[in-house]
Amino acid sequence: MATRQTTRWTAEEETLFETLVDKYDRDFKKIQRAFANRTYNQIRSHFYNGVYKQQYQAQVKDTSIVQKDQSQASRDSMTEDESFEYSSFALFSLFD
Repeated sequence: MATRQTTRWTAEEETLFETLVDKYDRDFKKIQRAFANRTYNQIRSHFYNGVYKQQYQAQVKDTSIVQKDQSQASRDSMTEDESFEYSSFALFSLFD
């Protein structure tokens, strides 16, 4: 059984990779053609474990900040009875 040799991505490869992702988006076959020593799976994995993951985390962070602000603003405007009903609903919806 052949062992797989892995090498770290060089700064030049990273720059080329980012340029090609901007140009070809997720067309990994076209991106892979520019890398003689990288397989299709390495290109795809690098995208999903690097670039895409960073974009996703930034998007989730931005979304959660907005949701948190909206949620806090709506709770601030609740009366005491509405607040109790909201927390009771949230608690009981866990058991549905």
